[in-house]
Amino acid sequence: MGGRFAGYLRSCGLDGLVIMGKADTPVYLHFSDVAAEIRRANPLWGQEIYRTHEMLELEIQRRISSVAIGPAGERQVLLSSIVLDVKDARVAARCGVGAVMG
Repeated sequence: MGGRFAGYLRSCGLDGLVIMGKADTPVYLHFSDVAAEIRRANPLWGQEIYRTHEMLELEIQRRISSVAIGPAGERQVLLSSIVLDVKDARVAARCGVGAVMG
């Protein structure tokens, strides 16, 4: 996909990420140089990806790299995508990978 996310993940001391299982409620993963946290994403649910990115930047209070799905992924639409760094327009759009995250 390209983008800044992989570099940021590495700067947090992580070489990769494997997500297993399913959350009961909407959540997102927040990584920093100190910790990795699972946070509630209820206010983000239903938002388009640009708005989601803006809301996360406001919450975290700094520029971020985000990987997000929009309403199509949340509804598990079979052609939904994952968007990385919305301002750079990086998209994983093959095989409905957004539906897997949703």
